[in-house]
Amino acid sequence: MKKQLPTNNKITDWMGKFDSNLESECCIRYALTFNLLNTDWLDDILDLDITYGSQSVLNTINGIENYLSYLSGKIKTLKNSDKKVIADLGTSIENEPCVLFYQSLGNYDMNWLENPIAYVTFKCKNNSLIKDIFMVTTAPSPKSVEKSEIYPGLKEKPIIKIKKIIRNDETYENLKFTYFLYDGELSLDKKMINTIPDIQTFFEGCEIEIVFSLRDSRHIDIMKSYFNGIDVNIFNIDKGSGWDLHMKIVESGFVGFPSLSVYWDNNIIFKNEGILSSEIIKQEVQQIIE
Repeated sequence: MKKQLPTNNKITDWMGKFDSNLESECCIRYALTFNLLNTDWLDDILDLDITYGSQSVLNTINGIENYLSYLSGKIKTLKNSDKKVIADLGTSIENEPCVLFYQSLGNYDMNWLENPIAYVTFKCKNNSLIKDIFMVTTAPSPKSVEKSEIYPGLKEKPIIKIKKIIRNDETYENLKFTYFLYDGELSLDKKMINTIPDIQTFFEGCEIEIVFSLRDSRHIDIMKSYFNGIDVNIFNIDKGSGWDLHMKIVESGFVGFPSLSVYWDNNIIFKNEGILSSEIIKQEVQQIIE
């Protein structure tokens, strides 16, 4: 039996943006499922032959039993995890209703609500049952979705509580800056590269890591020449320890270059997709580390 949906003016206004209420209602129920970690919100709205696909997974899940088994396992994992997931109602660039997902990557991840990791769209049959669910993680970028800041099931907007890191000494040996670049030669890449000397000077003892998306090793040689005399670790995601570095990009939720992740003891404390000045990077990190 269908659970009755919560209603308020914000939800009503959001639903009014779309031609059909079927998909928008599916979005609300799906967001409730993840915000309240309760699959009952999807009772009696899934087609027997439902399909679930994702850009980050090769195989499609077919059939209601297989999908509910997958979903129940996902919810169980989230219940036992400290990496909170939040679902927001959104509008895709195709002007379709969708569910936008955010996930904290740890206790020190202070800007996770600014970096959506995925969004989900729905297709319904004429009988209003969901026949297709698809998760977009890469293209179009989840950042392209217009967010509503409506979080069904939550009484208020999530609040990020900044957890301060207290250093044991004057250095920043536990601090690492990982720059994700396309090839190091694009103008956007170069602007981020130019922040590195200032970052190294300010955060004495920190580690700098540069990760390229391309396989061509010549970019590594160019960067090694550029940073001659400066301690910088340079990698290609397809060379050596490439898989670990590739997974670092995936876990950070980045879909574009350049991007930056900042770690303390291998825990993400800050992440950003796009250009930042060294001054802003320093300000953001100093908010967390004392």
